[in-house]
Amino acid sequence: MAYKAKNLSIGKARTQGAKTNTLSSLNDAIKSQSDFNQGLKDMDKNKKSRMSVDRNLQGLLALSQYKDFNKQLSMDEYERYKTRFMGLVDKEGSNDYTFPTFDDFYESRAIGTIGGVEYTPADTSIDDRDLPINKLNLLLGE
Repeated sequence: MAYKAKNLSIGKARTQGAKTNTLSSLNDAIKSQSDFNQGLKDMDKNKKSRMSVDRNLQGLLALSQYKDFNKQLSMDEYERYKTRFMGLVDKEGSNDYTFPTFDDFYESRAIGTIGGVEYTPADTSIDDRDLPINKLNLLLGE
């Protein structure tokens, strides 16, 4: 009987040791799963952060392209304004005029003057022949 009791206590000890090893392995697996989930959360956060940075870079690129496009449009407007303004100077025969450089026109919207009178781009684009009253006067021969 003592033999059976000895074997029984050895079996119980082995079972207890296996149970402890299994619980330890289970706890390690749970911790590993928790670390894995935290890694996934960090990776998702980094992905969102990178996407935000990419969107900001795309916005800056678009803004830069828009600024270049806007400057080109302003250059075209400046050239039309300069052509019409110089035509107006020739028409009036005045030597007392000032006309802004492109940078002044683009950055501060400076305008040209003839004899102290300012002429905006809109002022120089009006043709007297296009006004309705002047069309009527042309028809009447006045």
